[in-house]
Amino acid sequence: MKADPLARRIAHGALWAFASSWARIVISLLAFAVIARAIGPANYGLNTGAGALVALFQVLVGPAAGEVIVQRQDLPPKTIAAYFWLLLATGIAIFAVLAGASSLIAAAFDAPLMAPVLMVYALTVPATALQTIPEASLSRDLQFHAQALAGGAGAIAGSAVGIGLALSGAGVWSLAALQLSQALVQAAVLWLASAWRPARAPAWNTLAPLLRYSSSSIGVRLLNEFDSQLPKVFIGHLLGVAALGYYGLARRVFDLLKDMLIVPLNMVALPSIAKARARGDELPRLFGAALRVSTFIANPAFLGLIAIAPLLIPAVFGAGWQPTVPALQLMALLGLRSAVNSFNGAVLRGFGRPLQQLGVAAFGVALLCVTVPLAAHYGLLAAIGAVVFRSYATWPIAALLVERLGVYPAKRQFTAGLRSLGAALPMAVAVYALSLLLTPALAPIAALCIAMPAGVALYALLSYLSAPRDFREGLETLRAILSKRVPAAASSPAT
Repeated sequence: MKADPLARRIAHGALWAFASSWARIVISLLAFAVIARAIGPANYGLNTGAGALVALFQVLVGPAAGEVIVQRQDLPPKTIAAYFWLLLATGIAIFAVLAGASSLIAAAFDAPLMAPVLMVYALTVPATALQTIPEASLSRDLQFHAQALAGGAGAIAGSAVGIGLALSGAGVWSLAALQLSQALVQAAVLWLASAWRPARAPAWNTLAPLLRYSSSSIGVRLLNEFDSQLPKVFIGHLLGVAALGYYGLARRVFDLLKDMLIVPLNMVALPSIAKARARGDELPRLFGAALRVSTFIANPAFLGLIAIAPLLIPAVFGAGWQPTVPALQLMALLGLRSAVNSFNGAVLRGFGRPLQQLGVAAFGVALLCVTVPLAAHYGLLAAIGAVVFRSYATWPIAALLVERLGVYPAKRQFTAGLRSLGAALPMAVAVYALSLLLTPALAPIAALCIAMPAGVALYALLSYLSAPRDFREGLETLRAILSKRVPAAASSPAT
């Protein structure tokens, strides 16, 4: 069967997205391991608090603002130019506001050194605004290889700066410099890779439709960012910067794994859905295939993370980070649903229903604002438990909204990945037991290097025995992506 050109481009884009994410994961893990060992939990927590606040404002000028360029592919160049200059001006204004309020924010965290660190982080906001339109233009044209190169270049440059400063004794400034260097280099590479340039005489009077669409999209992303960053604010304020450091590192490790396994699929989800809708393709098939692939990969990964965390954290980050272990294990439970829930938002946005996603996100943030401060009085683990509870409580709502669009039944979302979960559970138990048996005789890293491949082999065997058809389909899909073609089996209806 002749390969579908659109599907081939999507598969090629997914390959680049995965390759970029995996490269950034390795680079970031190395950088954060070195920096975390050098600066300790308190300084790490201080950076986490500053970064959390800035991340909320970055949403106003970041990828969410660029989604309108991806979704509406016939915008006049002068309209896009006006939108670019508006985003850049907003980014500069946000920097000025954060810099002016830095002392007050530092006082709220009872951490005076946070004020100058926050100003360095605030510079990443205009740097983000610079890259939004070039990145959206590349995404609209499915040129994910250029985005991958920009992300990789930024990660390498930022990590080199951060590690160099940490090893030279710069301490708390290492992470802030890493983030700023990464944002600036990524922006520069995106401008070099993109053919887009702002047109002369921007059409300011044509911005209203873009702003109406973007307000919903930005609102959803802002609420999602609140969902991610508010626990850091509550924990830092109620439990102190050391507890925030433990939480921040656990969240960072979780996000690195999520970025490697789930985010690459989301990177191609919105443009793929938009183009598939325009062609009249059958979305249930695409959605079902995405669920099978994501759960097949994510379930063993996050359960495996729970199993290896007691060895991984002290071996990589040092013995001083031991309290992060139970925090990371509890947080890994988020990954089991993220693999299923992550596509619902892309579907709602792809169907032009960002307000529905906005409602789900608003409910989640409200739930978070109530549960996390109450739980934080009982300690860090209780606060993380509230974060996990919120995720599981809001997911069925999004699943039902996707069902109402006729994309995929909510019941099948609820049961997606059960067979892979059944194979992943004994794999995680086996990895944990094997690592305990090996640690008396081997160094922790050596024990992990044996236990983890053994776990992968066991999971592959159990998956093949419990669901041979899904296992063969997964292997064929992987081979198709690597060879830049789409297998014939992929065009059959999802089961």
